[in-house]
Amino acid sequence: MDGAPSYILVQVQAGPPMTAITIARVSGWILVSAAVLLTLAPRTFRPYTGVEHHLEHFLAFALLGLTFGIGYPGRRFALALVGSVMVALLETFQSWVPGRHASFSDFAINAIGICVGLASVTLVDWTRRKTRNAR
Repeated sequence: MDGAPSYILVQVQAGPPMTAITIARVSGWILVSAAVLLTLAPRTFRPYTGVEHHLEHFLAFALLGLTFGIGYPGRRFALALVGSVMVALLETFQSWVPGRHASFSDFAINAIGICVGLASVTLVDWTRRKTRNAR
């Protein structure tokens, strides 16, 4: 070796590649954490979006339903039930936070948002299967 540097190549296996399902699962749990934090934190911690209150709730929980619907494709009905119970518990726990209050309309909008998100993913999957089978 003429004084030239020698390099050792190391191949690192990182495990299975991240799939859309894995990304959706991780994102879903991050969104759940954010929903819990924003729901149970004092009002001063909530960001101001400028979006109407009920629309803001609907969109946030619809996104939650979408991500979990993608991440757990075989469990969408169970996710709708668990999501609705989770929303009911969050609304109930909110009544113990100073400056916050529980509201049935927030519960209803949040639960509907989760179900619409899950239904949207289900509809897209159904449409994709139908068009794939038609070919």
